[in-house]
This record gives sequence, C-alpha cells and structure tokens, in this order.
Amino acid sequence: MSKGNVKISRVIDNNRIYIMFAIVFIVMSIIAPNFLNFFNIANILKGATMAAVVAAGFSVILITGYLDLSIGSVINLGAVVTISVNNVAGLVPGILAAAGAGLIIGVINGLFVTKGKIHAFIVTIGMATTIKGFLYIVTGSASININNFDIVAFMETRMFYLFTPSVLITIVLILIAAFVMTKTRPGRVFFLIGGNRDTAWFAGYNTDRYSIFAFMISAGMAAIGGILFALSAGTAVPNMGEKGLNPMIFVITSVIIGGTSMDGGKGSVIKSAIAVLTLTTLYNGFSCLGSGYEVQIASSGLILAAIISYEAYNSYKEDLVRGQRKKLLAEIEK
Repeated sequence: MSKGNVKISRVIDNNRIYIMFAIVFIVMSIIAPNFLNFFNIANILKGATMAAVVAAGFSVILITGYLDLSIGSVINLGAVVTISVNNVAGLVPGILAAAGAGLIIGVINGLFVTKGKIHAFIVTIGMATTIKGFLYIVTGSASININNFDIVAFMETRMFYLFTPSVLITIVLILIAAFVMTKTRPGRVFFLIGGNRDTAWFAGYNTDRYSIFAFMISAGMAAIGGILFALSAGTAVPNMGEKGLNPMIFVITSVIIGGTSMDGGKGSVIKSAIAVLTLTTLYNGFSCLGSGYEVQIASSGLILAAIISYEAYNSYKEDLVRGQRKKLLAEIEK
C-alpha cells in the first residue's frame, strides 16, 4: 500500500464517526418521512442529551483501563434522588444530593477496585444490583413524579429553534470533559494509566488516586445524566430501560463505536458524544419509517459488530508488522 493510501486510510479511520454520522443523517434525510425538519432535529438533540453526558464519563473510565457497569443504575439513582429530594427540600438540594450520590458511588467503586484489588467488572455489577434493589425499596417499584412542573417546562423551552436548556447544558459538560482530557495533566495521566499503568507509576503518579477519580467522573456524569432526564421528563423510575432500550448498553455501544478502546489508553469524549448523536439519529430515522425498538437494537448491534471486527482486523495487521524495520527488510530481500 502506497504512503498516500496509508494516509487516506488513517484519516478515514481517525474520523470514521464523523463520516458515519454524515452518512446516517443524509440517508435518513432522503428516505425517512418527516425526518428533516426543525422539530424533529430538536427532538434528536434532546434525545441524545442524557446518553451523551453519561458517555463522556464512561469514556474517561474506559480510557483509564477500567469498566463501569453500574452507570445504568446510577442514572436511575440520580433521577430518583433528584425528584425525591426536590419534592421535600427544593430543586437545588435535589440536584446536589443526586450529584453527591453519584460521586460517592464512584468513590466506593474506586476503593474496592484499587485498594480491595477486586476486578472492576465484579465490583460495578455488584454495585448496580445493590442500587437497583435500593431504588425498588425507596420507590415501591413505582414511578415518582416531580411536584414542580415549572422546571420541566423550562427544560423543554426551545432556544434558537433547536436547543433546549438540557441540550445546552450537555454541550457545556462535554466540552469541559474534552478540555480536561486533552489539555490538562490529569487528563493526560488517565491516558497514560490506561496505556501502561506501570509506566504511570514509575513516572511518579499515584495511579490508585487517579483511578478512583476516574470512577468518580464516570458515576458522577451518570448521575448528572439522571438529573437531566428527571428534570426534562418530570418523572423517575427504578428500572429505566428494562422494557425498551437499555441506557447502559446504548452508552457502552456508543463509546466503543466512537473509537474508545476497551483496552484503555485511547479514546475521545467528543467522538463518544458524536457516536451517541449518530445512534440517536439512526433510531429516530427508523421511528420515522415506522420501525420499532427491535430494529433499532438490531441496527446498533450490527454497527457495533462491524466496528469490533474492523478493530480486530487492524490489530491483526499491526501484529504482523510489529517490530519490523522496513529498510532492514529491504536489504535482506535484495
């Protein structure tokens, strides 16, 4: 393969999620009735808010080399705590309590993983189950509604034709997370830990402390996603996603499609958010075509399978040439 083709292939690979989003948007604009209008585009943006915020936090924990499977339950926790405390003490205490609950969950997860030396898969699955049981007890297995619908009306207000407050808040949070990950030392350390934990330790960084911080970001952003959902919908349930599209599966799928490596050390908050927007656009287009959840879930599964296969092929090619020196090989082959 010529150098020109290699460069083109690399550019396409680095920007594949943007290309994928453009293709999905253009195709749906052509084939899906009532897709391309301000009202529907606004719905797509609003529909991506919760998952995009959660995906930003999940990207951080995956980049650091861990897996947080408690995010789905933490979303529900954030929503339930927000409404429960709001109905008793007011909006600000409700938001602070929900965000604080998310951070506490992150600290507990991080401590069990780093100090207890328990695999993150086991810790976060156990935490998810614990939270789920707690929420069923607190809510009586029923939905709860907010007593102040003024905030719901405000969160649904459209600004500049397309953007609601929840969308604007989401954009700000994603930009902050992206800045931290790319322009600050803690962000670079997250990448370093995910790429090679021993190297980070020998460089003088407290890897356990940074890992706990990564779990706090993951759970904290999941709780904020729950807050945004609760304030926009005016309701919360202990089992969101059990009878439809599971938020945790949607977020994990989006982050992987966005290019974040499950091995750690590689990823982008922005690309994860664009992946969320891409899948939301795809699902919305299928809805405009009259398709149900089963088609949406199947389509995301096919995309994920294609991305994983592509990554596996790339890894296979890299392994074939790893350690090779082209000039030396050329001399040998003469």
